[in-house]
Amino acid sequence: MSVPGVLRALLGTLNVTDGRSKIAGTPRWLTAERLPELMGYLADNSRRGPVYVISQGSLPPHQFERWARELTWHLTGLGGAFLLDCATEAAFNETVGSALSLPRGGMRTYFPGVVLDNTALSRSARPSMRESRRGSEARIRVRLAENARLQEALLARRNLHVAERP
Repeated sequence: MSVPGVLRALLGTLNVTDGRSKIAGTPRWLTAERLPELMGYLADNSRRGPVYVISQGSLPPHQFERWARELTWHLTGLGGAFLLDCATEAAFNETVGSALSLPRGGMRTYFPGVVLDNTALSRSARPSMRESRRGSEARIRVRLAENARLQEALLARRNLHVAERP
């Protein structure tokens, strides 16, 4: 279903957060100086929705913004979307490490409670990263089951439009 237009307007005027992450109606540019803030959003266990990080790649800024808005149009309200230019992307990738890096010109979704990659982690610390991935996978399974229940409920109400699954 499409996101109601009023939601974008509300998100533009109200201070809405998911955990510590501010939710806006459109993707926001992030500078290298604000990377620590983004790292806090990514690692925030109180966050329920995803954080979308989008790389500018080789597109001019105005074209990139338009593409990012179109890409995230139906994601409004589900999570925060951040736009990174090439310099900020490089700093971001250096900070998060190769396992969580953002591909140039691409978008990556980060679910709550990201364990930031640290090449200095000892082998004894690595099992906690696996446990965190299992926890993320379990949360995804719960959300998929909830989505299936919602689909069934919506299908029972014929007056609502339900998009077909691909």
